[in-house]
Amino acid sequence: MEGEWIWLKQEQEEDTYGEFVLDYDALGTEEVYLDVSADSDYALYCDGQLIYGGQYADFPWYKVHDHLPLSNQKGHHVLRLIGYHGGDLSFTHYLNHAAVRFALWEGDHLLLASSPKILSRIAPYFVSGIKKKITWQLGYSFTLDPTEKGGSFFPSRLVEGMPKETTLRPIERLEYQSLKKGISLGNHVYDFQEETVGYPVIKATIPLGKEVVVSFGEWLNEER
Repeated sequence: MEGEWIWLKQEQEEDTYGEFVLDYDALGTEEVYLDVSADSDYALYCDGQLIYGGQYADFPWYKVHDHLPLSNQKGHHVLRLIGYHGGDLSFTHYLNHAAVRFALWEGDHLLLASSPKILSRIAPYFVSGIKKKITWQLGYSFTLDPTEKGGSFFPSRLVEGMPKETTLRPIERLEYQSLKKGISLGNHVYDFQEETVGYPVIKATIPLGKEVVVSFGEWLNEER
């Protein structure tokens, strides 16, 4: 995999979100894709649309990258890569350096690759450094502030001690499918009538400045 391991200019801290912004001009004749790996997690947006999020649970000596197709529509496109560093042991995270690595390709032509020249900053919206742990298994919770505009961008920092080689994800990635509405059982419990895994989508109108707490749990019938 091309590119160097990089992170924000400041020293790494636990529970930190970094934003890396890059752009490209597609010719419209070749496939465009991004190879990307992170510690400990990432989410990628192209022109404001979520492409994928979720680093494969790997190890400091065995890093895995994803191969993500992007828009090849002729014209200018902007990528936002949000890298997350937990910095603590959890069920899916082994202690390592905070880092992201990526390479942008159009066909066989390398458009750009991660290096200290890439501009980055503490990511807006996600609040870094709270370090509120749910459980050892689930790791840290998160806090979102949609009013946060973000600070200035600076050149990134080269991260030493990361492996030069990465491996393509050995299993299929999670596939985003169309939304499915659940059947209300009352008391804000919904039944999707199948055993499945996915992301909940919650729409609500909230007064400006109010804090919203989203918690989780499970409801099991007898003998389930």
